[in-house]
Amino acid sequence: MQAGRNFVAASLALLAGLAGLTTAAAGADPAPTPTPRALPYDVVLVTLDTLRRDRLPIYGYPLDTAPNLSALARSSVVFDNALAASVRTTPSHASMLTGVTPFDHGVLLNKGRLNDGVPTLAEILKSRGCRTAGFVSSVTLSRRTGLERGFEVYDDDVGATQERPAPETLARAREWLSAIPAAEPVFLFVHFFEPHYPYSPPADCARRFLPAGEAPAPSPSFPELHAMRARGFTRPEIEVLKARYDGEVCAVDRAVGEVLRLLRERGSLERTLLLVVADHGETLDDRVWMFDHGAQLYDEQARVPLLVRFPNAAHGGDRVAAAVTHVDLLPTVLDVLGFKPQLAPGGVSLTAALRGDLVLGRRALVTLGSSEARQVPHLRPAPLEGGLAAAVRLGALKLVVYPTADGEVSELFDLDHDPREQVAVNGSRPADVHRLRRRLDAWLGGRPELLRTAAAPYLEPRDEDALRSLGYLE
Repeated sequence: MQAGRNFVAASLALLAGLAGLTTAAAGADPAPTPTPRALPYDVVLVTLDTLRRDRLPIYGYPLDTAPNLSALARSSVVFDNALAASVRTTPSHASMLTGVTPFDHGVLLNKGRLNDGVPTLAEILKSRGCRTAGFVSSVTLSRRTGLERGFEVYDDDVGATQERPAPETLARAREWLSAIPAAEPVFLFVHFFEPHYPYSPPADCARRFLPAGEAPAPSPSFPELHAMRARGFTRPEIEVLKARYDGEVCAVDRAVGEVLRLLRERGSLERTLLLVVADHGETLDDRVWMFDHGAQLYDEQARVPLLVRFPNAAHGGDRVAAAVTHVDLLPTVLDVLGFKPQLAPGGVSLTAALRGDLVLGRRALVTLGSSEARQVPHLRPAPLEGGLAAAVRLGALKLVVYPTADGEVSELFDLDHDPREQVAVNGSRPADVHRLRRRLDAWLGGRPELLRTAAAPYLEPRDEDALRSLGYLE
């Protein structure tokens, strides 16, 4: 985490210097309008909530859930081993938008708020004359999180349901972008909530994947879903819910296609750095605790799809096997835009993978989640409620650690031989457990107790009600 702290200090200094230059030039007058083409490229970040990589054809899924993403992949670099910073929405997005880990930016759970001293990508780009706007589809990314900092427009008006369908979010983004002259550089951030539960895709998308004889219908409510978990899902119920999830993937793929169409209509696609990524995945019927996320750190939640379309489709069609993470997105943007190394975030520019830089293979990457015993009922002793779980990955080895009342419980997996993480090998490989645990301790700055003391900041009652409506609280 030390690299992340260095980046925070360096970028704060850069922002202060740029602010001083602006003030000196403008005196007491309002800040000048952005300089046309102050940056060489536009930047568009599209995030897809709760999208599993293995439900996409580009990652081997046999059903055609996402034709637009498949088409985009042909002109993009596809990352085969991208890892979430967290299996919770707010922390993962905070890492994407700051370039540092959750412990550095301060958002550990969906209830958190960005630390005041952490610069955002929007702040950095706005300081360089970029027009900035964010359009989000869930209360988990509302301005209460602090993620609105640096955006001249931050549209988090998700309505009474606490979520907004992709077409509505897209329409607002289109309206904003259409009003910006093409000569002005933009940073556009668009978040789509699909395929997050409830899985309620458009009828035509649902029909493509539902079992024969099953009609499109709303998914069970969260209370109904909890009741189904308590009694146990039937196999037909599981298959219908999985089909509805695929229908939601189809729906959000359409939204991605509309983003591409918007950029083509604007004539800006070839001068745009476009990043499409999920915040985390979803457990379907992989585990005992199904159709949820947040406290299981297995790869169906921790690995995410990531496509990067570089300007002029450079390296289009390439695939990268090296492990990368959400923290790498911000340094990638700064690198492509030509920012100098005085900005050294916690991550590494993804262009390093295209150069074959071995630094990526030497990193131990960490994904965080909640510590909740109910989601991992097989673990003994039971995980401590209210703390944080962590998964540390080094090469093909992955160690998942949960705090307990008087210690911790862990699972070591060899992903080369057990990619679905079905059999922990702690007993036969104690040296590897120790080695990865030391790497996690180093990542935590020598403070392993941080996993035990992750109490979230206070939420107002309306915030708790909003999170409850989306199934995050009961």
